Amino acid sequence: MIEKVSCINLSSPYGDANVFGSPSGLKSVSMVEVVDSDGIKGYGEAYPGVYAPTIVKNYVDFIAPDLIGMPINAARVACEFPLITNKHCVSMSGIAKSVTGAIEIALWDIIAKRKNTPLYKASIHKALQPLKCYYSGGSAVLSPDQITEDVKQAISLGHNAYKMRVGLQKNDVERVGAARQALGDRKLMCDAIQSTLHSWGVNRSIDYLNKMSEYNLFWAEEFVDPSIPSDVFLLKTKTDVDLAFGESFTTLNEFYSLFQAQCLDVAQPDLCQCGGITEAMRIIAAVKKRSNCKKIAFHVWGGPVAIAANLHFAFVSQFEGNTKRFVLSQANKDNTKP
Repeated sequence: MIEKVSCINLSSPYGDANVFGSPSGLKSVSMVEVVDSDGIKGYGEAYPGVYAPTIVKNYVDFIAPDLIGMPINAARVACEFPLITNKHCVSMSGIAKSVTGAIEIALWDIIAKRKNTPLYKASIHKALQPLKCYYSGGSAVLSPDQITEDVKQAISLGHNAYKMRVGLQKNDVERVGAARQALGDRKLMCDAIQSTLHSWGVNRSIDYLNKMSEYNLFWAEEFVDPSIPSDVFLLKTKTDVDLAFGESFTTLNEFYSLFQAQCLDVAQPDLCQCGGITEAMRIIAAVKKRSNCKKIAFHVWGGPVAIAANLHFAFVSQFEGNTKRFVLSQANKDNTKP
Protein backbone atom coordinates (compact mmCIF):
# COMPACT_ATOMS: atom_id res chain seq x y z
CA MET A 1 0.00 0.00 0.00
CA ILE A 2 1.01 3.63 -0.39
CA GLU A 3 3.22 4.87 2.44
CA LYS A 4 4.40 8.21 1.05
CA VAL A 5 3.79 10.53 -1.91
CA SER A 6 6.14 13.45 -2.51
CA CYS A 7 7.29 15.85 -5.22
CA ILE A 8 10.94 16.31 -6.19
CA ASN A 9 11.66 19.48 -8.17
CA LEU A 10 14.95 19.61 -10.07
CA SER A 11 16.60 22.22 -12.27
CA SER A 12 19.68 22.05 -14.49
CA PRO A 13 21.51 24.33 -16.93
CA TYR A 14 19.79 24.35 -20.33
CA GLY A 15 20.68 26.22 -23.47
CA ASP A 16 22.38 29.60 -23.49
CA ALA A 17 19.54 31.69 -22.02
CA ASN A 18 18.49 32.41 -25.61
CA VAL A 19 16.17 29.43 -25.91
CA PHE A 20 12.49 30.29 -26.01
CA GLY A 21 10.75 28.87 -22.95
CA SER A 22 13.93 28.82 -20.87
CA PRO A 23 15.03 32.46 -20.63
CA SER A 24 16.90 31.85 -17.39
CA GLY A 25 19.15 29.24 -18.96
CA LEU A 26 17.63 26.56 -16.73
CA LYS A 27 15.18 23.74 -17.30
CA SER A 28 13.06 22.37 -14.48
CA VAL A 29 11.23 19.08 -14.02
CA SER A 30 8.75 17.94 -11.38
CA MET A 31 9.09 14.28 -10.44
CA VAL A 32 6.69 12.46 -8.15
CA GLU A 33 7.99 9.71 -5.86
CA VAL A 34 5.62 7.12 -4.38
CA VAL A 35 6.88 4.68 -1.74
CA ASP A 36 4.99 1.49 -0.91
CA SER A 37 4.94 -0.42 2.38
CA ASP A 38 7.81 -2.65 1.19
CA GLY A 39 10.01 0.34 0.44
CA ILE A 40 9.67 0.05 -3.33
CA LYS A 41 9.80 3.46 -4.99
CA GLY A 42 7.97 4.44 -8.14
CA TYR A 43 8.47 7.59 -10.17
CA GLY A 44 6.31 9.74 -12.39
CA GLU A 45 6.64 13.19 -13.87
CA ALA A 46 4.26 16.12 -14.45
CA TYR A 47 4.74 18.13 -17.64
CA PRO A 48 3.69 21.47 -16.03
CA GLY A 49 6.76 21.18 -13.81
CA VAL A 50 8.84 22.47 -16.72
CA TYR A 51 7.11 25.83 -16.28
CA ALA A 52 5.49 25.85 -12.83
CA PRO A 53 7.30 23.41 -10.51
CA THR A 54 6.17 25.07 -7.29
CA ILE A 55 2.51 24.70 -8.25
CA VAL A 56 3.04 21.01 -9.02
CA LYS A 57 4.61 20.46 -5.60
CA ASN A 58 1.76 22.30 -3.87
CA TYR A 59 -0.84 20.11 -5.54
CA VAL A 60 1.07 16.90 -4.76
CA ASP A 61 1.21 17.96 -1.10
CA PHE A 62 -2.51 18.75 -1.20
CA ILE A 63 -3.60 15.39 -2.57
CA ALA A 64 -1.01 13.07 -0.95
CA PRO A 65 -2.80 12.56 2.41
CA ASP A 66 -5.85 11.08 0.67
CA LEU A 67 -3.70 8.42 -1.00
CA ILE A 68 -1.86 7.08 2.04
CA GLY A 69 -2.92 3.51 2.74
CA MET A 70 -4.34 2.76 -0.74
CA PRO A 71 -3.38 -0.76 -1.91
CA ILE A 72 -1.22 -0.73 -5.04
CA ASN A 73 -2.41 -3.13 -7.73
CA ALA A 74 -3.62 -2.69 -11.28
CA ALA A 75 -7.32 -2.84 -10.48
CA ARG A 76 -7.05 -0.29 -7.67
CA VAL A 77 -4.98 2.05 -9.82
CA ALA A 78 -7.44 1.81 -12.71
CA CYS A 79 -10.66 2.04 -10.69
CA GLU A 80 -10.14 3.43 -7.19
CA PHE A 81 -7.33 5.91 -7.83
CA PRO A 82 -9.41 8.11 -10.21
CA LEU A 83 -12.16 8.39 -7.60
CA ILE A 84 -9.79 9.36 -4.80
CA THR A 85 -8.01 11.98 -6.90
CA ASN A 86 -11.11 13.49 -8.53
CA LYS A 87 -11.32 16.75 -6.62
CA HIS A 88 -14.46 18.01 -8.33
CA CYS A 89 -14.63 21.28 -6.41
CA VAL A 90 -10.96 22.02 -7.08
CA SER A 91 -10.34 20.85 -10.64
CA MET A 92 -10.99 17.87 -12.90
CA SER A 93 -8.57 19.01 -15.61
CA GLY A 94 -5.54 21.21 -16.17
CA ILE A 95 -2.59 21.01 -13.81
CA ALA A 96 -4.56 18.85 -11.36
CA LYS A 97 -4.99 16.19 -14.05
CA SER A 98 -1.30 16.35 -14.92
CA VAL A 99 -0.23 15.92 -11.30
CA THR A 100 -2.57 12.99 -10.63
CA GLY A 101 -1.29 11.46 -13.87
CA ALA A 102 2.28 11.71 -12.58
CA ILE A 103 1.26 9.91 -9.38
CA GLU A 104 -0.51 7.22 -11.42
CA ILE A 105 2.60 6.67 -13.55
CA ALA A 106 4.59 6.19 -10.34
CA LEU A 107 2.08 3.57 -9.16
CA TRP A 108 2.41 1.64 -12.42
CA ASP A 109 6.18 1.88 -12.00
CA ILE A 110 5.88 0.17 -8.61
CA ILE A 111 3.67 -2.56 -10.09
CA ALA A 112 6.27 -3.23 -12.78
CA LYS A 113 9.15 -3.23 -10.28
CA ARG A 114 7.37 -5.79 -8.12
CA LYS A 115 7.26 -8.08 -11.14
CA ASN A 116 10.83 -7.19 -12.10
CA THR A 117 9.75 -6.50 -15.66
CA PRO A 118 9.47 -3.43 -17.89
CA LEU A 119 5.96 -2.07 -17.85
CA TYR A 120 5.37 -2.51 -21.58
CA LYS A 121 6.04 -6.26 -21.36
CA ALA A 122 2.97 -6.70 -19.18
CA SER A 123 0.76 -6.32 -22.23
CA ILE A 124 2.87 -7.08 -25.30
CA HIS A 125 3.39 -10.69 -26.22
CA LYS A 126 4.70 -10.05 -29.74
CA ALA A 127 7.99 -8.93 -31.19
CA LEU A 128 8.38 -5.21 -30.76
CA GLN A 129 8.19 -3.04 -33.84
CA PRO A 130 10.62 -0.13 -34.21
CA LEU A 131 9.25 3.24 -33.16
CA LYS A 132 9.98 6.29 -35.27
CA CYS A 133 11.27 9.41 -33.55
CA TYR A 134 12.31 12.87 -34.64
CA TYR A 135 14.74 15.60 -33.62
CA SER A 136 12.94 18.39 -31.81
CA GLY A 137 14.95 21.59 -32.13
CA GLY A 138 14.85 24.72 -34.24
CA SER A 139 14.12 27.25 -31.51
CA ALA A 140 11.83 30.07 -32.63
CA VAL A 141 14.64 32.59 -32.03
CA LEU A 142 17.17 30.97 -34.40
CA SER A 143 18.13 32.67 -37.66
CA PRO A 144 17.97 30.84 -41.02
CA ASP A 145 21.72 30.16 -40.84
CA GLN A 146 21.39 28.82 -37.31
CA ILE A 147 18.50 26.61 -38.43
CA THR A 148 20.76 25.18 -41.14
CA GLU A 149 23.42 24.32 -38.57
CA ASP A 150 20.80 22.82 -36.24
CA VAL A 151 19.52 20.58 -39.03
CA LYS A 152 23.07 19.44 -39.80
CA GLN A 153 23.48 18.54 -36.11
CA ALA A 154 20.26 16.50 -36.23
CA ILE A 155 21.38 14.63 -39.35
CA SER A 156 24.80 13.93 -37.83
CA LEU A 157 23.01 12.20 -34.94
CA GLY A 158 21.20 9.90 -37.37
CA HIS A 159 17.78 11.61 -37.43
CA ASN A 160 15.64 11.52 -40.55
CA ALA A 161 12.91 13.84 -39.27
CA TYR A 162 13.23 17.35 -37.82
CA LYS A 163 10.79 19.64 -36.01
CA MET A 164 11.39 23.37 -35.73
CA ARG A 165 9.56 26.27 -34.08
CA VAL A 166 8.03 29.27 -35.80
CA GLY A 167 5.81 32.10 -34.65
CA LEU A 168 8.18 34.82 -33.42
CA GLN A 169 10.01 36.17 -36.47
CA LYS A 170 8.88 37.90 -39.64
CA ASN A 171 11.22 35.70 -41.70
CA ASP A 172 9.68 32.40 -40.54
CA VAL A 173 8.99 31.29 -44.13
CA GLU A 174 12.66 31.82 -44.97
CA ARG A 175 13.65 29.88 -41.86
CA VAL A 176 11.46 26.94 -42.93
CA GLY A 177 12.99 27.10 -46.41
CA ALA A 178 16.47 26.89 -44.89
CA ALA A 179 15.47 23.80 -42.93
CA ARG A 180 14.02 22.13 -46.03
CA GLN A 181 17.15 22.83 -48.07
CA ALA A 182 19.38 21.35 -45.37
CA LEU A 183 17.12 18.33 -44.81
CA GLY A 184 16.77 17.24 -48.42
CA ASP A 185 13.91 14.75 -48.62
CA ARG A 186 13.84 14.05 -44.88
CA LYS A 187 10.65 14.84 -42.94
CA LEU A 188 10.08 18.40 -41.72
CA MET A 189 7.51 19.48 -39.11
CA CYS A 190 6.75 22.99 -37.86
CA ASP A 191 5.43 23.97 -34.44
CA ALA A 192 4.01 27.50 -34.19
CA ILE A 193 3.37 27.13 -30.41
CA GLN A 194 0.30 29.37 -30.65
CA SER A 195 -1.20 27.97 -27.45
CA THR A 196 1.68 29.81 -25.76
CA LEU A 197 2.71 32.65 -28.07
CA HIS A 198 -0.69 33.88 -29.31
CA SER A 199 1.34 35.91 -31.80
CA TRP A 200 -0.79 35.12 -34.88
CA GLY A 201 -4.46 35.57 -35.56
CA VAL A 202 -6.15 32.79 -37.50
CA ASN A 203 -5.91 34.61 -40.85
CA ARG A 204 -2.20 35.19 -40.39
CA SER A 205 -1.75 31.54 -39.45
CA ILE A 206 -3.53 30.47 -42.64
CA ASP A 207 -1.33 32.78 -44.72
CA TYR A 208 1.89 31.53 -43.13
CA LEU A 209 0.94 27.86 -43.42
CA ASN A 210 -0.04 28.17 -47.08
CA LYS A 211 3.33 29.81 -47.81
CA MET A 212 5.23 27.16 -45.83
CA SER A 213 3.35 24.29 -47.48
CA GLU A 214 5.62 24.50 -50.54
CA TYR A 215 8.32 23.01 -48.32
CA ASN A 216 6.38 19.75 -47.93
CA LEU A 217 5.61 19.81 -44.21
CA PHE A 218 4.88 16.44 -42.64
CA TRP A 219 2.63 18.23 -40.16
CA ALA A 220 1.87 21.72 -38.83
CA GLU A 221 1.58 21.88 -35.06
CA GLU A 222 -0.42 24.42 -33.05
CA PHE A 223 -0.65 26.99 -35.85
CA VAL A 224 -3.69 28.25 -33.94
CA ASP A 225 -4.70 27.96 -30.29
CA PRO A 226 -6.35 24.51 -29.99
CA SER A 227 -8.64 25.79 -27.24
CA ILE A 228 -10.53 27.68 -29.97
CA PRO A 229 -12.05 24.91 -32.15
CA SER A 230 -13.57 27.40 -34.60
CA ASP A 231 -10.07 28.66 -35.46
CA VAL A 232 -8.83 25.10 -35.87
CA PHE A 233 -11.74 24.34 -38.21
CA LEU A 234 -11.05 27.42 -40.31
CA LEU A 235 -7.34 26.57 -40.54
CA LYS A 236 -8.23 23.03 -41.63
CA THR A 237 -10.58 24.18 -44.37
CA LYS A 238 -8.16 26.79 -45.75
CA THR A 239 -4.94 24.74 -45.83
CA ASP A 240 -3.76 21.32 -47.04
CA VAL A 241 -1.14 20.40 -44.42
CA ASP A 242 -1.89 17.79 -41.74
CA LEU A 243 -2.66 19.52 -38.43
CA ALA A 244 -1.20 18.34 -35.11
CA PHE A 245 -2.52 19.14 -31.63
CA GLY A 246 -2.75 17.58 -28.18
CA GLU A 247 0.39 18.17 -26.14
CA SER A 248 -1.41 20.61 -23.86
CA PHE A 249 -4.65 18.61 -23.58
CA THR A 250 -5.42 17.19 -20.16
CA THR A 251 -8.73 15.47 -20.94
CA LEU A 252 -10.28 13.27 -23.60
CA ASN A 253 -12.98 15.91 -24.08
CA GLU A 254 -10.40 18.30 -25.50
CA PHE A 255 -9.48 15.73 -28.13
CA TYR A 256 -13.18 15.13 -28.83
CA SER A 257 -13.68 18.81 -29.62
CA LEU A 258 -11.32 18.41 -32.58
CA PHE A 259 -12.44 14.88 -33.48
CA GLN A 260 -16.00 16.07 -33.96
CA ALA A 261 -14.90 18.86 -36.27
CA GLN A 262 -12.63 16.41 -38.17
CA CYS A 263 -9.71 18.78 -37.67
CA LEU A 264 -7.18 16.53 -35.96
CA ASP A 265 -4.79 14.70 -38.31
CA VAL A 266 -2.00 14.01 -35.80
CA ALA A 267 -2.86 13.41 -32.13
CA GLN A 268 -0.08 14.30 -29.67
CA PRO A 269 -0.97 13.07 -26.19
CA ASP A 270 1.61 13.33 -23.42
CA LEU A 271 1.24 10.85 -20.54
CA CYS A 272 2.71 13.43 -18.18
CA GLN A 273 0.05 15.96 -19.14
CA CYS A 274 -3.13 14.04 -19.99
CA GLY A 275 -3.63 12.20 -16.71
CA GLY A 276 -1.34 9.17 -16.89
CA ILE A 277 -1.57 5.73 -18.43
CA THR A 278 -5.26 4.96 -17.86
CA GLU A 279 -6.41 8.25 -19.40
CA ALA A 280 -3.95 7.87 -22.27
CA MET A 281 -5.48 4.47 -23.03
CA ARG A 282 -8.89 6.12 -23.40
CA ILE A 283 -7.43 8.77 -25.68
CA ILE A 284 -5.63 6.28 -27.92
CA ALA A 285 -8.71 4.08 -28.17
CA ALA A 286 -10.72 7.13 -29.26
CA VAL A 287 -8.07 8.15 -31.80
CA LYS A 288 -8.06 4.70 -33.39
CA LYS A 289 -11.81 4.92 -33.96
CA ARG A 290 -11.44 8.15 -35.97
CA SER A 291 -10.53 7.43 -39.58
CA ASN A 292 -9.70 11.11 -40.16
CA CYS A 293 -6.97 11.07 -37.48
CA LYS A 294 -4.01 9.67 -39.39
CA LYS A 295 -1.16 9.53 -36.88
CA ILE A 296 -0.30 9.34 -33.18
CA ALA A 297 2.88 11.14 -32.14
CA PHE A 298 3.51 11.03 -28.42
CA HIS A 299 4.70 14.33 -27.02
CA VAL A 300 7.54 14.65 -24.49
CA TRP A 301 9.04 17.85 -23.14
CA GLY A 302 10.42 16.92 -19.76
CA GLY A 303 13.03 14.77 -18.09
CA PRO A 304 14.04 11.09 -18.34
CA VAL A 305 11.00 9.84 -16.41
CA ALA A 306 8.69 11.56 -18.90
CA ILE A 307 10.63 10.06 -21.81
CA ALA A 308 10.54 6.56 -20.31
CA ALA A 309 6.81 6.70 -19.50
CA ASN A 310 5.82 7.83 -22.99
CA LEU A 311 8.21 5.36 -24.61
CA HIS A 312 6.77 2.39 -22.70
CA PHE A 313 3.24 3.41 -23.56
CA ALA A 314 4.13 4.00 -27.21
CA PHE A 315 5.28 0.37 -27.44
CA VAL A 316 1.98 -0.80 -25.93
CA SER A 317 -0.19 1.37 -28.15
CA GLN A 318 1.34 0.24 -31.45
CA PHE A 319 -0.58 -3.03 -31.30
CA GLU A 320 -4.32 -2.93 -31.99
CA GLY A 321 -6.33 -3.68 -28.88
CA ASN A 322 -3.40 -3.73 -26.48
CA THR A 323 -4.21 -0.41 -24.87
CA LYS A 324 -7.73 -1.37 -23.82
CA ARG A 325 -6.60 -4.77 -22.55
CA PHE A 326 -3.66 -3.36 -20.60
CA VAL A 327 -5.35 -2.81 -17.23
CA LEU A 328 -7.34 -6.04 -17.51
CA SER A 329 -4.24 -8.14 -18.16
CA GLN A 330 -2.44 -6.48 -15.26
CA ALA A 331 -5.41 -7.06 -12.97
CA ASN A 332 -5.55 -10.73 -13.89
CA LYS A 333 -1.88 -11.16 -13.12
CA ASP A 334 -2.44 -9.48 -9.76
CA ASN A 335 -5.34 -11.88 -9.07
CA THR A 336 -7.53 -8.90 -8.29
CA LYS A 337 -10.82 -7.69 -9.61
CA PRO A 338 -11.81 -4.12 -10.44
